[in-house]
This record gives sequence, C-alpha cells and structure tokens, in this order.
Amino acid sequence: MKNKKLFSGMLVLILVIIVSASCGPGQLFGPTLTPTPRPTRTARTIPPATISGTALHNNTPLVNVAIKLARDIDGKDVITETQTDAKGHFVFENVTPVPGDFYLIGALRKEGMLCTKAQVVEVYRGQQVVSDMIFDCL
Repeated sequence: MKNKKLFSGMLVLILVIIVSASCGPGQLFGPTLTPTPRPTRTARTIPPATISGTALHNNTPLVNVAIKLARDIDGKDVITETQTDAKGHFVFENVTPVPGDFYLIGALRKEGMLCTKAQVVEVYRGQQVVSDMIFDCL
C-alpha cells in the first residue's frame, strides 16, 4: 500500500513536469503578470514672465527713474533693477515666477527731494505683466 502511494505521488509529479514542460510561460497557472512601468518624471521648465510699465507723474512720462524688482516691500531683497528710458518705460524680462508677490519700487530725486513709490505685482508663469507706476509725490 505504501508503495502504491509513493508510486502515485511520483506519477503525479512526472505528469506535472511533462505538462509544464509542454506549456508556454503562464499557460499552466494563468497569464504571467508583468508590472506596468511607471512613467519617468521629467523636470518641468517654468516659462519666465515679463514685467513692464511706465513711470508717470500727471500723465507725463518720467525719465531716469530707478526701478527695482524686489521680493519684499522694503527693497532689501532686490532681484534686479533698471532705469526708465526717454519715454518713461521700464522692462524686467525673464522673471522666474515664484510663490508670493513681487514688488516694484521706484525712486526719483527731483530738486533735492526724494520721491519713492512701491507697489505689489503678481506674476504667473509665462505672463506679461504691465504695471504703470504713478508718482504723486512730486
């Protein structure tokens, strides 16, 4: 009896080996599962923004006004600065948008008096912001 059980067990094992050898991968126990590859993350480039405007007093363009682009209203964290041209225009190009506001800070000295102006500018990626600065302290 013991020999019959041993013989039956060996016979089953041999059949499993024969059947599995004649089957392709995944055919005996179902389809072979392969994990789906995850998409690779690529670095996203944030399109830069442009901030431009005109410095004015009583609708008259102001020439040679120092304009700063800063991260704080006190002008301590200055990103870059420029001066207005002959028509009072200023431009900041390739500004990288970051969370939070930017501040335009303008300063003009006329007849010994310093006139300053600060204003908030919200910048989003790829945006062209036009923000005129009205100086009313002259």
